[in-house]
Parts: sequence; C-alpha cells; structure tokens
Amino acid sequence: MKAWFNVQREGYYPSATKQTERRTHIAKLRKKQNPIPMYTKDVHLTFPNENGDFGFDFFEGDLVEPYGKGIITDVVFRMTHQEKKRTHEVLFPDGNGIQLFFISKNRWGYDVGWFPFHAPETGYYPTLEEATGTLKEHFENELRCEVSKICELPGYWYWDCKVPSYEMRTYPWNTIVNYFIKIRVTGNDQGCYGIIPCEIRFDYFSNVSRVKFTYYLNPDRSTNLEFSGENLLKDSRKK
Repeated sequence: MKAWFNVQREGYYPSATKQTERRTHIAKLRKKQNPIPMYTKDVHLTFPNENGDFGFDFFEGDLVEPYGKGIITDVVFRMTHQEKKRTHEVLFPDGNGIQLFFISKNRWGYDVGWFPFHAPETGYYPTLEEATGTLKEHFENELRCEVSKICELPGYWYWDCKVPSYEMRTYPWNTIVNYFIKIRVTGNDQGCYGIIPCEIRFDYFSNVSRVKFTYYLNPDRSTNLEFSGENLLKDSRKK
C-alpha cells in the first residue's frame, strides 16, 4: 500500500506527493503572493417554483427579493417546466459574464492554494451555454481524446440528474471544469472577479428544482483571486 506525504513550508501553500519506488520524492509548493478576504459560499438553492427567472446576489449569497435577501441580480437562473420537459439556463445580465477554464484537481476536493492567482479581464460570455460550448468540442480540444471512448455524458458542461452515477465514476470529467465570473460591471468595463470551482449542478426531485455550486468573489475590483481563508460573507450557511 502506497502512502501520501504532506509537505508544508512557511509562506507556501501545502502540497502532497505520493510514495513511489524511488527513494527521493519531489513535492511542488506554490508560493503565497497576495492572499485577500473574499465572499465565498457553498450554495444549495431550492427554487420557489418550476417556472420563472430567479436572480442571485453573490454579495448576499441568496436569491434576490422577493425570494431571498439579495438586492442586486448578478446572475439569473431561468427555470422552465413544460409537460415532462425541464430546462435550465444561467444568464449574466448587464455586462456580467462567465468564462470556462480547465485545471486538474483532486476529484474529492478543491485546494484553494491551486486557484489561478488572477482572473482574465476579457473573454467572458453572457450565458453558461455560450461560455462552455459542447462537451465533445472541449474534450477533444483540451483533453485530446474521443468522447465516445469515455462514456455517454451530457451535451454541455453543466451537470444535471440525467447523468447516472456510474457514468460519473467512469471518468471524473466534473473534476477539471471551472469558471471565472465577472459581475457588477461598470461603464469602463471594470468589474468584480471571482471563480466557480467545479461544475454548476442542477437537479430536481418531484416538482422541486435545485442548483448547487460554490463560488469565491473578490469585491475590490482587482483580478486577484488568491483567497486568504477569511470569508466576508456574514451568513455563509448552505441555502
């Protein structure tokens, strides 16, 4: 049985290396630069009904009024249920946007020490669907492999409950997709930048639709995404 070694050094983010047959093991440590407090939350939202547009406020961590305590709509979740068909869209209004990027990480968790230190200023899309494109395109371009040889996966880079759990285990595609976000954009294209590690998950049970995601948001309008561990959100409980 091979063991893992945890490596720590002051001023660096901790890392781990796996035991091999070699006597010498090398672990890469990432040096801390400018960690800052951020707004962060593990969001588990239940929508009030199955049809409608529901705004979400990242600074409040909640749906906007009248469904929650949110004030400004940073992103809109559009839910539609007609007969037996359910659809969901993620829209970023008023110049806000979202951008896809890939990074390998432990499928059982996300180490914030490996976040990109800065978000790009341009390249954002107004909808999740535009930002992600098709699964086939990204798998073949980014991973250099054929989707048909992995397993049958959803058509776009968002997850919903139509994907059986055994297919999720076949290939951990949901452990490499992440998103940058840009919100509260002003007339000179300045905004607040953040990151959504892992996918945005939609599911539904009976007549209830839900969404789950995690976000980290920098409020100071710089592109810095290095999280210090201090959460600026007063109520960060799941809801």
